[in-house]
Amino acid sequence: MYRMPLSGESASRLRQSPRARRNHPKRTRRGLSLIEAMLVSLLAVIATDQIVEMLNRELVRKASREEYRLLDDAAAAGAAFLERDLLGNLATARDSARQITLSQLTTAGLWSPAKPMVSRRKRDIELWYLSVENDALLVFAVAASAVSPPSLPEADPATDAVGWISPLQPEKISGPGVDYDIPPLLPGSAPQTFVPGAAVALRHLSLERDALPYLYRSAIAGREDLNTMATDLIMGGNDIIGVGNFATSTLVAGTANIDQITASQVEITDQITAETVTSTGEITADSGSFTNSITAATVAAGTLTTSQLTATDADVTTLRATDHIVAGSMSVSGAVTAERIDTPRLETDNLAAGTVAAGQATATNLTVDAAIIQSLNVNSCTGC
Repeated sequence: MYRMPLSGESASRLRQSPRARRNHPKRTRRGLSLIEAMLVSLLAVIATDQIVEMLNRELVRKASREEYRLLDDAAAAGAAFLERDLLGNLATARDSARQITLSQLTTAGLWSPAKPMVSRRKRDIELWYLSVENDALLVFAVAASAVSPPSLPEADPATDAVGWISPLQPEKISGPGVDYDIPPLLPGSAPQTFVPGAAVALRHLSLERDALPYLYRSAIAGREDLNTMATDLIMGGNDIIGVGNFATSTLVAGTANIDQITASQVEITDQITAETVTSTGEITADSGSFTNSITAATVAAGTLTTSQLTATDADVTTLRATDHIVAGSMSVSGAVTAERIDTPRLETDNLAAGTVAAGQATATNLTVDAAIIQSLNVNSCTGC
């Protein structure tokens, strides 16, 4: 029933009667049907599975990359360990592969004890080496056993030569830039290590490249050439410290501080300081200081201070000997001071000695406690 609005009454304010409202249909909300809900759920499950699978693949890829980097570090440490005695290791690994243990690397300071030899994929890392071609070593760091999904190598600037043993080619190590036939001695020596699915890092050590060009610190039996310089050693003004025995055919130096010198000829352009000098030839120096003795066929020096001088011929400017001078011929242009002098011929300006025994002595001033001289030419003599 519909009522007309009264005068001044707005039609919008006119309320419908209950019957009119019943006759007017209501708008209803519509939800998802059962089929639609099942389809949405199915798509959500598929999307979730895809996301989880992508995350798992990325985690495996990251773990594999870190595994290959660990393998590469282990191979580098093994190569550094073998380089310390490359010749000896070449000899020991000719007939079978040899293993390098973690304790050997840590003792050598090449691997931190806090860094385990276990990869992110829970595989133990083993190190093996084998001699090839009689003058080279191959070093293998291996993550033994297979894992699923497999650790496939990829190009990585942080690694050198890495690869894996494919089940389709179990006789090869394959990877980015690596295609290497596995030597039969390897699986023969370590049958549980070089198996399909294993990840591998390699290093190649060559005697010609990694040993012969360098001067070895330690002696290698039968290879003196490894401790022999092939050219001059230029120190660039730096010192050589802690020399035990110094053997040379000729010694030329500005200043030398040496405990003992034994040489056929010694030539010092400035000063020599030593306990003992023995030369079968000539000793020449501007000045010399010897706390023990000097023995030479010929001594030529500016200022010479020694406890004992034994020489066939001595020619110095100033000579001070606290003990004994024995010389076939001695010429000193300055002063001679000694406890005892034995020489067939002595020429000096000033001589001060306890005992002088000489066939011929020439001096400007002579001071001695006792003298046996066959021929003496002196301007002033005290104690004669």
